[in-house]
Amino acid sequence: MDFSIKWGNMKWNRSGRALTSLALVATGCVTVVAGSSGPADAAKAKSPIIIGNMADLTGNATVGIPGNYGVQFAVKQINAHGGIDGHKLVLDTADSQFSVSGGIGAARQLTESDHAKIVINTSASDAAIPSLPIFQAAETPIIVAAGSDPEIVNPANSFAFMTPAVPVPVDVQAYLKYMKKEHYTSVGLIYPTSALSSVEVPDLEDAAPAYGITFAATQSYVVGTNDYSSQIAAVQATQPQAVFVIGDFLGNVFKQARDVGFGVPFLYDTSVTDPLLINSIGATAAAGVVSFQTQATQLLGAKTPPMTTWVKEFNTAFPSPPSGVPSQFSLEGYEATFVAAQALLMTLNTKRSLTGNNIHNELINIKGFVLGKTGFKYAVPIAYPVSFTKTNHAGDDTVTPVVVQNGIWVKAP
Repeated sequence: MDFSIKWGNMKWNRSGRALTSLALVATGCVTVVAGSSGPADAAKAKSPIIIGNMADLTGNATVGIPGNYGVQFAVKQINAHGGIDGHKLVLDTADSQFSVSGGIGAARQLTESDHAKIVINTSASDAAIPSLPIFQAAETPIIVAAGSDPEIVNPANSFAFMTPAVPVPVDVQAYLKYMKKEHYTSVGLIYPTSALSSVEVPDLEDAAPAYGITFAATQSYVVGTNDYSSQIAAVQATQPQAVFVIGDFLGNVFKQARDVGFGVPFLYDTSVTDPLLINSIGATAAAGVVSFQTQATQLLGAKTPPMTTWVKEFNTAFPSPPSGVPSQFSLEGYEATFVAAQALLMTLNTKRSLTGNNIHNELINIKGFVLGKTGFKYAVPIAYPVSFTKTNHAGDDTVTPVVVQNGIWVKAP
């Protein structure tokens, strides 16, 4: 049975993604990655291309630091294979600080000071959304890898693109479709007080009746809290058939629920589909936990040849990354960078200059691009096909339920 949800006529609203309290150390983050030519090749070398990465390196490092490493990994691979049509890439990274001011400052740095030709965004939507007018005014394309606020793909933001993240309303439909398939009619909801929840929770509550689902109790928690006992008790008192949790990257809500004997099935949103959740809960205890996959055709724990290759090559490129790196956000940064590279290559192939408008016009011509298959054959083929149009800048809309089995995420039956 197919549980993929396709993009339709969705209302525009505000959200973020993966807003967690996990702190990662920024040690080892490289802000510039470039290839070099030997003296004999200097005369023949083509000019480098500056690309940007706007990342939450502070404030929400759970997203930004792993995402930045994914971007770096892609740039390293591209430069090791001669760059793009002979042009090596120079990566400039700006810290968006998980804030409005940080997002605006990073956008101005990348557009006004660094003159990046295209920018990959690996921040949460809280920083990405306020930066969009800067990129729009500068006519600099930005590809948002992690943030899922549907405002990103509002047609008014014509220079903004989203991939591999999918808009929140698409995620919500996937969650509810799965709950209906499992015959859940009464579900508890536990969520953080965050930008993500400010849209995702109302969307869930508005759409649930059409699926025959009632959220018996909705309980919020402050990001960074360590005690969820009151929220768990309130939800448990309603005797729901399952509990849906937003955020909670380390699975602390799940662990405390199990400690008090609350044993109903737990479902998590797309932000936690990562080995870290399983490692934190424990492989045996996590068995049966459900989440939803948008990041790649397989995730980091998969024993498939592509993912095994990706992890091996990443570890070779970065032998001592910070704790928590790579993560699902590294996959997203990696994939989005190759989408940017494809747009740059298409622009160069038309013999046109790398202006923002020219790159934008090639982005909307990308159809069915899969890194490692339809382009950049040396890249690891872990991504869903990406397609953009003039009116739809969400490159992919596949949401797949996954479940923990034998200590890894696998496709849910």
